[in-house]
Amino acid sequence: MHVLLPKIEEDGSVIGWKPMNDEEHMLNQFKKGNMNKMTYLINKVPTWNNAVNSYMLNFHGRVTVTSIKNFQLININNSQF
Repeated sequence: MHVLLPKIEEDGSVIGWKPMNDEEHMLNQFKKGNMNKMTYLINKVPTWNNAVNSYMLNFHGRVTVTSIKNFQLININNSQF
């Protein structure tokens, strides 16, 4: 999964995104490599767990029921992930 969101500044404010034409839409800007006003997130890839013989993600207690629908979005440019 790939997600594009307007960028959030360090003070918590959101950069407004108001395209005036098709060229200025977020997806078109992303395709051109112009990502200075947006955040790009992807789904975190699960790791194989031999104990349960399946792929798993660590939700640190936030998920109580196993589901194929559970996912995590990460910013690949953020080193803490």
